[in-house]
Amino acid sequence: MGLHSLILLDIRAEKNQYMTANEGFELLLKMEKKLKKHLITDDTIACVVARAGASHPRVVANTICSLQSMDFGPPLHTIVIPGNLHFMEIEALELCADLPPEIKRKIQKL
Repeated sequence: MGLHSLILLDIRAEKNQYMTANEGFELLLKMEKKLKKHLITDDTIACVVARAGASHPRVVANTICSLQSMDFGPPLHTIVIPGNLHFMEIEALELCADLPPEIKRKIQKL
């Protein structure tokens, strides 16, 4: 439908367990492989928001393949899968989330 998807990751505070974005991506790709819905691939563009609202947040946008190998630091992590993007949203990802230029060009062509 072209809408953005916010993926809130599992929290088990009583056990001090917090799902990381990397684990979330692994599960998403595993579910895609099993269900074959053609929704998520290694080339899907995603954004990770780590520690939103904290003094040292981290926001990174790239392909899932590239994001999977990154360390986002301590929790809490959230994943956003962007839908159809307005050019201003693309610029915001570039400025605020270090979206690589080659990914920006790919999005603009869609």
